[in-house]
Amino acid sequence: MDGPEYGDPSGKLALDGKRGRELNRIKSSMSYRLGSLLVKSIRSPWKILFLPFSLPHLVWTYANERIGTKVAPAVDLAPIGQETRNCAVLFPTNGVGMGHFARMYALALSMRRKDPGIEIVFFTTNYVLHPLYSEGITAYHLPGRKKFKNMDPRTWNSQCEELLSNVLTLHRPSHFIFDGAYPYRGMLNAIKNMKNMNKIWVRRITRSGKNSVPVDSYSCFDRIVVPGDLIEPDMEELAKWPVEEISLTSPILSVSRSDLLPRGSLRSRLGIPHDALVCLVSLGAGEINDISNLREFVIKGLTERGIYAVIADSMLKPMTSEYENEKVRVIQKFPIMQYRNCFDFSIIAGGYNSVNECLYLRLPSIIVPNFATSRDDQPGRAMRASDIGGCIVVEKPYQDLIDLALSRICDSEIRSEMASKLIAKIPDDGADSLAESILS
Repeated sequence: MDGPEYGDPSGKLALDGKRGRELNRIKSSMSYRLGSLLVKSIRSPWKILFLPFSLPHLVWTYANERIGTKVAPAVDLAPIGQETRNCAVLFPTNGVGMGHFARMYALALSMRRKDPGIEIVFFTTNYVLHPLYSEGITAYHLPGRKKFKNMDPRTWNSQCEELLSNVLTLHRPSHFIFDGAYPYRGMLNAIKNMKNMNKIWVRRITRSGKNSVPVDSYSCFDRIVVPGDLIEPDMEELAKWPVEEISLTSPILSVSRSDLLPRGSLRSRLGIPHDALVCLVSLGAGEINDISNLREFVIKGLTERGIYAVIADSMLKPMTSEYENEKVRVIQKFPIMQYRNCFDFSIIAGGYNSVNECLYLRLPSIIVPNFATSRDDQPGRAMRASDIGGCIVVEKPYQDLIDLALSRICDSEIRSEMASKLIAKIPDDGADSLAESILS
């Protein structure tokens, strides 16, 4: 491992940082600022006349700071210039699915392929950690705030700040990469004074009007990376982001083509004949809408046609249904698309990873987009995938529409035509190119 040894979380640098953050918390609190306002009024009695105006203004300002539309006052702290190691700390949040985690997982493997000596460390709210340990990657887990009963945001952010600060002090990373829609206040406080650390925010474009990040978030990062998607980014919106560097990459997906396993690997494990027709069914976890009926329609249509259905069960919210049919298999495996060569086609939701991976790995697909997602434009992504020609979109999850789509994709000639349209239209591996730019 290049660079100095591990840092000391109880050393002088760590203690100075902790005292500075505590001072910031005190000086930005309502009690301190209210007391300060009253003391100033007592020292200068003429200011008492303005209290009917200054008090409501303080309350209004504080409320806007809490929701992130105004910058909270902060003490100017000396930058922490600790010597760094050949290490990267990756912080994926835990969303509805595995998207944030999947991108950072792929980036970690790409960085390690390019630099085998680098130490990869995960700090995450995602509780699916065994894929990391199977790759020999160190992981720290902080449960999301909703996992604690009635915990207020300030308490959770304080936990996040202290735990992450200890991790950064211990590992002394050269790079910090955050993947999430909303940057936590505790995380921002922990990283903003780390001057020798390259700080990157991987941020997907959300639907118009859904941008609610704190206004001072951008200043904590050196660079924002926007992963590619079928939905073109709004360049006018990107131009409003007050950050020095914005990079647009190809889609960052959970698996690279170089990671694909041979065709028979999953079939042998699941007892599926090598000459059988196999469909991957990946319709999400049902966190936003109930997909149980849709899944039943799909399984019925597949098994009636003699097709094996491999259901990719969610690791975040495993399904409770059980299937007695001999042509149905349920598997929890991440990343499932490393077995792409075992599938002849797929039936998927319209999520970022599902759609882009099927296109990138040239897997003909039926897409049933979720119209209930608030941030992610699944219908728009599905229609753009359909325009390419390698996908069939079913807008309404009705059994007759599912049957019609299955009849088309089960036709080998139509399926071959769909696959052929994917060959030259999908960009390179975004994780690989991002790893190259970070390490260089």
